[in-house]
Amino acid sequence: MYFDAKKPTPGLESKLESLRNELDAIMRKTVAVVGKVSDSTLPAVIAFDFRRNLVNENQGLVDTMLKLSIEIMLRVQAENEVKSLKVELEQKRANLALIRLTSLDKSGNAPPMPLRLRENVSSYSLDALHEATSPTKVQTRAPNYS
Repeated sequence: MYFDAKKPTPGLESKLESLRNELDAIMRKTVAVVGKVSDSTLPAVIAFDFRRNLVNENQGLVDTMLKLSIEIMLRVQAENEVKSLKVELEQKRANLALIRLTSLDKSGNAPPMPLRLRENVSSYSLDALHEATSPTKVQTRAPNYS
C-alpha cells in the first residue's frame, strides 16, 4: 500500500512545485502591475505577501512532518528487525549448544565447546540445556490396591 501510493509521488511533487512557482510569479506580477503602492493598494499587497508567506510556511511544516513520520517509521522498523535478529541469534546459539551437548565423541565425552561460543552463551543457559538433555530417572509408584 505504501509503495503503491509512493509511485505517483514524484510526478505530483513536480507538478505541485511548478504550480507554486506559477502562483508566486502571478503574485509578483500583480504587485508589479499595481506599481507604486498607494494607500488603497497597500492592504492588497500586504494580503498577497502574507498569503504567500503563509503558504510557504505551511508547506515547510508539512514537509518536515512527513520527513519526521518517515524517520519514526524507519526507526521502529529497524528496532523490530534488531529484536528479531537478536532472538534468532539466541535461538541459533542455544541450538548449537544443544547439538554440542548431545553429540558425544568416541570416548563418550562431549566435544569441547569453542571458546567463542563459551563466551557468548551464559553458564545458566548451558546448565538449563544440560538438565534438559540429561536422562532423568523414571520413578514408578507401587499400585494402590486399597
